Order: sequence, then structure tokens, then C-alpha cells
Amino acid sequence: MRITVTDTGIGISPEQQTKLFRSFEQADNGISRRFGGTGLGLAISKNIVEMMGGSVELSSALGEGSSFTVLVPVAEGNYTDGVYAENDALSGEDIENTRFGGLRVLLAEDVDINREILMALLAENEITFTCTENGAEAVAAFTAAPDDFDLILMDIQMPELDGYGAPRTIRALDHPRA
Repeated sequence: MRITVTDTGIGISPEQQTKLFRSFEQADNGISRRFGGTGLGLAISKNIVEMMGGSVELSSALGEGSSFTVLVPVAEGNYTDGVYAENDALSGEDIENTRFGGLRVLLAEDVDINREILMALLAENEITFTCTENGAEAVAAFTAAPDDFDLILMDIQMPELDGYGAPRTIRALDHPRA
């Protein structure tokens, strides 16, 4: 499977391209001030794609924009009327398991609309959300019931305790799920 995302933006110089996929790096230090972000998105994306046996390619020229291409090997299959044929790469059970039914998520996000959008996007997956509005509340929720959560999704910039301090605090707890 090939996915290409292309823009007609400012482009990325060859020097900037060499550090673009590193954690906490951005092409230009002024980007995070102007547009936000932590410099993790591309590093995480590349890591996930590589774990799937794929690769990420970048083509860019200053003043002409950029093109990111993700290549991921997938098996060819027949999908008809919502069902994969028996001889295809994914069985019906595999497909059902991708719906995340019963997954319990602790969501730490201080912006109401962001919480609503995420929950709406994942509504069909039968995920149960426990929402908190800052990192301190997330730590308290996890501490009170660590076995109640399968996954924690956390914003980075939050009041009281941010998305860096809260995970550090949770990981330091004396509980195997921390």
C-alpha cells in the first residue's frame, strides 16, 4: 500500500530533512512557536510504519512543497458485503478484533471540543472513556483504579500537570500496569 501526502508549502531543505524524523526535532526551531507541536509526530509515524515492515520517504524542495510517501506491505484480499473471503489475509475474527470493543481508555485533555471529537471519531469502536481535564486528574484517576484502564491518551499542554509530568508520575507508581 502506498500513501502519499503532498503539500505546496515552504519546502524542507536537505539539511533540515536529515533531522526531521528524530524525536523532538523539527525542521526549524521557529516552527513550534508559530504552529505548535513537539517534533514527535513524524518520528512516531516512521517508527510505526517500520514496525509494520514499511518505510517512509520524503521528497522536498525549498519553495516547492513536500511529499511524504508511506509504503506498507499488505496482503491482497477480497472484501465483499463487509466480509473477507476465508483464504484472505484477515479472517472475520481479525476484523472484529480491530474494533477495540471493550477497550477502556483514560483520556486527559483540557479542551472540551478535542475530547468530543476524539470520542466521536472512536464511537463506533465501543470504547469506554474516562475523561480528565488535566494531568493531575489523570494521575488521580489511574492511582484510584489502575486496573480499570487499557490505554491512556494524554494531551501534552494541560494545566496543573502537563502531558510530560503526568506520565512520569504514573510510571513511577508501584503498580504493574503503571
